[in-house]
Amino acid sequence: MAVPTHQRSRNPGLVDPNLIPGFIATTVSGLTLWLKADAITGVANNAALSSWPDSSGVGNTCIQGTAGLKPIYKTSQINGLPIVAFDGSDDGMLTSLSVSLPFTLIAVYKPTSISAGSNRRLLSGSNNWLLGPYAANHQCYNGAFINAGAATSGTTVVLAVTEQTGLTSLYLNNGTAVTNTNSGVPGTLGLGASGAFTEPAGSDIAEVMAYNKVLTSTEMLTVYRYLKSKYGL
Repeated sequence: MAVPTHQRSRNPGLVDPNLIPGFIATTVSGLTLWLKADAITGVANNAALSSWPDSSGVGNTCIQGTAGLKPIYKTSQINGLPIVAFDGSDDGMLTSLSVSLPFTLIAVYKPTSISAGSNRRLLSGSNNWLLGPYAANHQCYNGAFINAGAATSGTTVVLAVTEQTGLTSLYLNNGTAVTNTNSGVPGTLGLGASGAFTEPAGSDIAEVMAYNKVLTSTEMLTVYRYLKSKYGL
């Protein structure tokens, strides 16, 4: 379906993926991490994953060296595309990216186990910070919780957070921002159990992006349109 003219980006520095195929996240400046499961090569379906390459060009590869803690790579999962499956018990991967203010983090994921009494972290860090399906809700913690709504097992979403001094905004599927005024940061970014607190989320992760700035509303919409189209959301 064609995008109405009034909804198309008029910023020549951006690529609207609804109009131009082959969107590249580096089109939006400030990309420091781009983990996408469809960039993983040389790994068999249902095999343990030890290394998830960083497609940003910065070199922040995501790794797990311990056999029993590796997530599982699975093909043809979300809109025919692969994912990395974290078991919600002890699976985790660690990047070499240290996240500080300002930043934007975006994750495409599908919760596979949800419990109101369970404290879970999709993305976490060396500090007490989280993004993910915490206590059965899509939440961020940066010294205080922000809740974007209920998480449903088996439903793929795009969850994004932007932080700058005195303002954090959490977005579920690019909806209206939920905010707080805290400024806690992840520190060294980890997935699943790789963080200061071992509260890993049982989730399938398809894509993670990090930017070293707060994306504008136009930039966020551009990225969201790419993800929505790619994963059939």
